Amino acid sequence: MSTKAKWLHGRMYYYDSARPMELWPADPEMFLYDDFLGVDTTDIVGRTTGYLGTAPGTADAVTLSTTASVSGAAKVLSGTADNDHAFLSSEISFYGKFDACFETRLCIDSAAAVGMMIGFTDTTGIANAGAMSLSVVTWTTTSVEGAAFVYDTDATTDTLRCMAVKTNVDATTPVDTSLVPVAGTYYVYAVHLLDNGTTTDAYFYVDGVQVGTISGALLRTTALTPFVSMGTRTGAAAKYALVDYCKAWQRRA
Repeated sequence: MSTKAKWLHGRMYYYDSARPMELWPADPEMFLYDDFLGVDTTDIVGRTTGYLGTAPGTADAVTLSTTASVSGAAKVLSGTADNDHAFLSSEISFYGKFDACFETRLCIDSAAAVGMMIGFTDTTGIANAGAMSLSVVTWTTTSVEGAAFVYDTDATTDTLRCMAVKTNVDATTPVDTSLVPVAGTYYVYAVHLLDNGTTTDAYFYVDGVQVGTISGALLRTTALTPFVSMGTRTGAAAKYALVDYCKAWQRRA
C-alpha cells in the first residue's frame, strides 16, 4: 500500500493509493476531525466546541448509531413531521479567506422523501437546519452565506445539487450533478472554499471527483460552520444519515 500526493487549489494533499478519495492536507494549520468514537447521545447533543454536535430542537435528534456498518458512526435522525430536521455542526470559525474545506463520509437510509444538506453555512441554530432546499424548481435559503450539497426530493428532478448563497442572494448558477445517492451506500462529500482575493469560489467533490464549481460563491470574511443536515419531506417517516466521520481544515492566517 503506497501513499501519493497531489496539488489541489495550490495546496499539497496526501492520499492512500488504495483509497484515493481519502484526501488529507499535507500540513493543515487548523484542523477539526471527528470519528464519533467513544461518544453517546449526550456527548453529541449540545456540543459545539472542537467537535461536531447539535443544538436540539422539537422532534429533531442526533443519536449515536447502533446499526452502523463502520465503527463510530453518528446517526443523524430527523423527526417524522414534514420538514423536521436533524443536524451536525461545529463552532463558527471557518472562513473562505482561509481556504476552508469540509469533508464527510456518510450514507442515507432512504433516497425518497428526504432533504439533505452538506457543506458550510453561517449559523448553527436549529432554524438553520435544512438551510437550503429546493421545491419543484424554486430554491429557499435561510443561509445568508453558505455553500453546500443539496439533495431534496421536493425538487422536480431528484438529483444532488451544488448551491451557494452570498450576502443573502442565491447563486444564479447552481450545479445539477445528475447524481442520485443510493440508500445504504457510503459516499465521501467534500466542499472546498478557495479565496480568490475578492470573494470565495466553491469546489464540490464526491468520492474525490470534482462534480461542481461555483465562482464567487460567497464572501471571504464571513464566519462559517461545517454542517450536515438531514430531514424528512413528507412526514411519512423519520430519515437518517449514518455519518462515519467529519473533518474540516483551513489556513490559520
